[in-house]
Amino acid sequence: MKLHPLLPSQALDLAYRRQKVSRVALDAFEAARRQLLPELDAAQDEADMVQPLSRFLSAVGLSGYYLNSHKKRDLVLRTGPQATDPFGVLFELKHQKNKAEMVQPTNLNRKALHELLLYYFQERTCE
Repeated sequence: MKLHPLLPSQALDLAYRRQKVSRVALDAFEAARRQLLPELDAAQDEADMVQPLSRFLSAVGLSGYYLNSHKKRDLVLRTGPQATDPFGVLFELKHQKNKAEMVQPTNLNRKALHELLLYYFQERTCE
């Protein structure tokens, strides 16, 4: 199977690409990103990355959504402010020393994607 990666301009719907982003929002994103990067220490465990990433997501405008880990899922962003709201986004975090487990543009057949698919199907069918 040959992968054909898309550029953001090819993958995003034209309606999303036409939306303007304010300078204030871009500056807030950049400030949050600059704060996040030093907190992601290569010596830390995957579980230690959850809090800095949660703070980053809250700082860039996702503070109205419930964000926490759930069972074996590293980080879950729900579709609303309650812990009982449906899952919206699943994050699978991997330590830098586990590079072989992360997906790559040329190889999606990796543990991180397998886990994400497992958690997604578990949420859709079992729970």
